[in-house]
Amino acid sequence: MKYFLLLLALLFTSCSPRYEIKTHYQLPFTFTEKEEVKSCLSEKKRCQIRCNQRQDRCLAVARKSAKDEFKNVKNDYKVQLRDYNDEMDKYQRKMRNFEHKERRLESDIRDYRNRCNLDKPKSYACHQLNELKSDLRHLTDLEPEEPLRPFKPTLSENIRQAEASCSNECGCDKAYDSCFTASGGTINYERFCIENCKER
Repeated sequence: MKYFLLLLALLFTSCSPRYEIKTHYQLPFTFTEKEEVKSCLSEKKRCQIRCNQRQDRCLAVARKSAKDEFKNVKNDYKVQLRDYNDEMDKYQRKMRNFEHKERRLESDIRDYRNRCNLDKPKSYACHQLNELKSDLRHLTDLEPEEPLRPFKPTLSENIRQAEASCSNECGCDKAYDSCFTASGGTINYERFCIENCKER
């Protein structure tokens, strides 16, 4: 049921329209204000350069840290894999026991179904058949759950995860927009559909 709901959610999400926002900048009219806007643009470029430099430093530290920590990550994986193998052995034993009980119940159900068909509806065989069906339903609810195998780490994935915290988003665009409007410029936003668009 949970997989059906997940599939349904993905279906609705994939069919939903996707939008992008386009920003339109209208320059101010006076020469002084236009010069202020140029200053805003220069500061935006400096802001982004500083931001990219911070990101580069962050990425270098993240890569080094990921490489240094990878030995510990591999050791953790070995422990997890050993625990998984222990759990898998237990699961297989439980599963064999479960399947044995299931086969026995299914065999008894076939036997008592044949007896019930030959006897009166309220016979002992029919009553026993209902009990066995109930036992089988209850047994199905108790089916052992297979343990999840741990994900084998790779250095490249470890580096990718470490790098994910390094962003080159420092609010330079937002600061520029504030500076632009403070200098007398006007900003308009246009939302337009780029995917799964429905014609009206």
